Amino acid sequence: MLTSVIAMIEKYDMLQKGDRVVIGVSGGADSISLLHLLWSLREKYRLQLCAAHLNHGFRGEEADEDARFVESFSSQLGIPCYIRKVDVPQYRQERKVSAQLAAREVRYRFFQDIVREWGANKLALAHNRDDQAETVLLRLIRGAGLDGLCGIPPVRPGEGFVIIRPLLAVSREMIEQYCVENDLNFRTDWSNFKTVYLRNKVRLELLPYLKKEFNSQIDSLLAQTAEMLQDERNYLEQEAEKIFSELVEEVEPKKVKINLAGFKKQPVAIQRRLLRKAVIFLGGNPQDLSFNRMSELLHLIEKGRVGAIGTIKQGLVVCKGYEDFTLGEEETKPKEFFSYPLNLPGTTILPELSLI
Repeated sequence: MLTSVIAMIEKYDMLQKGDRVVIGVSGGADSISLLHLLWSLREKYRLQLCAAHLNHGFRGEEADEDARFVESFSSQLGIPCYIRKVDVPQYRQERKVSAQLAAREVRYRFFQDIVREWGANKLALAHNRDDQAETVLLRLIRGAGLDGLCGIPPVRPGEGFVIIRPLLAVSREMIEQYCVENDLNFRTDWSNFKTVYLRNKVRLELLPYLKKEFNSQIDSLLAQTAEMLQDERNYLEQEAEKIFSELVEEVEPKKVKINLAGFKKQPVAIQRRLLRKAVIFLGGNPQDLSFNRMSELLHLIEKGRVGAIGTIKQGLVVCKGYEDFTLGEEETKPKEFFSYPLNLPGTTILPELSLI
C-alpha cells in the first residue's frame, strides 16, 4: 500500500520537501493508516506533521475514548496532537441542518483553525477509493452534473492551504490489511453501520448488491470514472476561464456584463460554466443554478426579448440587453407608477412628467 500511496502523491504533486501537514485523524482505520504512512514518509519529504481530532459530541464516552486513543497514538509517534470538543447537536439545531452537514461544517472549520494556528500549508484527509465510489453513486442518485460526478478531488485548494487525499486510490480492504501488517489498532464508529443515513445505505446495501449482481469491480470502476471525469472537467474549466476573460466585463462592484453574440457562439457546456463562473465572481453560490434554473436562463438569453429578466436567486438576476446581458444584484429601489384618465378628445397634463 505504501507504494500505491507514494504513486498517488507523486502523480498529483501532493507533497513537497519541507511541507507542514495537519492530518485529520478520527481514530478509524483510514485516518490511523494515513497518520502512520505520512509518519513513515516524514524523512523522504522532510515533513513536519501534526494530528487534529474533533470530538463531535454525538457519542458520549465512546467519542471521548476516541479522542484519548488518537492522542495516545500520536504521542507514540512523537507527533503533536490538537483535540477539540464541539457540541455539534446544538450547532445542528441552531443551523437547522442535517447531522452530517453540521458535522462537516464544524469539522472543516476546526481543521482550518488548526492549519492556521500551527502554520501548516497542507491538510491531509483519509478519504479512500471506497469513499470515492460511494460519493459518485450518491451524487448520481441525487442528481448531479459533470462536476458532481467527479467525486472527491485528490487535491483542492483551501483558504490559504491545500487539501490532499493520499489514500484516494486505496481500497478500504487494503487499508485494513495495512493495519494488520503494521500492528495498528484503530477505533470503530458504530454509527457507520446504521442505515438511517443514505451514505451508509449505499455502502452497506447498494454497493454490495451491485458487486454481487452486476460487477464485482464496481467500486474501482466508479473511482476510475471519477478520475476520467476530473480530467475532462479540468479541460472544460480551463477553456471556460479563457473565454470568461474575453467575454465578461465588470461594470459595477456587484454587476458583470457578458457579450451576447460571443456567448451564443459557445457550446452549451461552456455557456453553463460561464454563468456559474459569473455567479462565483459576484460572490454567489453556483449551487443556486439547478438544472431547471440554468435551462430557463439559457432560454432567456437565447430567445428572450430585450429587457427580459431571469432570477438566479432572490437578489441576483440576469437581464438581457441588445448587445450583452448582465448578471447582478436585483434593483431594490421601488418603481414609481401613476395613472390618470385621458381627456378624449383633448389634452391630459401629467404632473410627474411636467417636472422632468
